[in-house]
Amino acid sequence: MQKILSYPLSVIHLVLFFLMLLIFHPIQLICHWIGGHNLHQKSVALLNLCLMGTQLPLFNTFSITYEQELPVGPSYIFTSNHQSMFDIPPLIYYLRKYYPKFVAKKELAKNIPSISLNLRIGENCAIDRKDRLQALKALTAFAKNVHEKNAASSSFQKEPAAVLACLNLSSVVDY
Repeated sequence: MQKILSYPLSVIHLVLFFLMLLIFHPIQLICHWIGGHNLHQKSVALLNLCLMGTQLPLFNTFSITYEQELPVGPSYIFTSNHQSMFDIPPLIYYLRKYYPKFVAKKELAKNIPSISLNLRIGENCAIDRKDRLQALKALTAFAKNVHEKNAASSSFQKEPAAVLACLNLSSVVDY
């Protein structure tokens, strides 16, 4: 019975998920134009809260428990092994006070509503994994920006080591 219900509920979830991406694309643009980076970040947090809400038809919920609270201010590198596009919104939402910025493959920076926009205007880093020189230059500039703004770097690939090497950061957190 559960398997039979999972198919229509999954369709509902996917429709809601992509609808949120479409709705928040212009909202992010407007927030960026009106309030700059800070208002854009708030719209991204709200987007990710709504994306987490799209999981409710599947009876999925999210929570996070900190072993100890990290101080806000220093730059961090958060690394993770994610399994799908559905585990990223909780990470963005629950880590929002650390201003997470992402290292992503360049293909994600094109043609995906909300996601591509955020990668381009949200001070994130899109790299070409086949062009090492471009990737190193982009990561170096990204690392300097993250360090200057006391933001956090988040990656789901092997790039955190390169960012850490560029900055010589002392704080590395694996979640």
